[in-house]
Amino acid sequence: MDTRTLTQNKLKVELQKVINAFEQEGRPLEFVGIAPLYLQLLNTSYVVQVYAAWLDEMSNCNDALNLVIDKLYELLSADVLRYINRVNIISDSGEVHCTSKGLILNKPEFETLTEPFDYTA
Repeated sequence: MDTRTLTQNKLKVELQKVINAFEQEGRPLEFVGIAPLYLQLLNTSYVVQVYAAWLDEMSNCNDALNLVIDKLYELLSADVLRYINRVNIISDSGEVHCTSKGLILNKPEFETLTEPFDYTA
């Protein structure tokens, strides 16, 4: 595998660790989705979208993001984390409730060719 890319299927397998961990803690995630950040650069950078009623009900968006991001860092290797650019907490209607806009989880080794696609629009 090209070390500059990570397929969506591989990321799904890795994210299952996070889903299972929250489930074991009694805090199940009802939805976890991934989307490429740059449509012209598939498999290089992803947005992870998460929904759970208990996250949506948290009064502080940063606390919700920190719970998810902490779990990602706890369970995923640096080789996988470098492909996660952003985390979105979404509502039950699919709208972005909060996002880690200022937090870049990865340090890509490429120059972007386009503006990122706005998945929140």
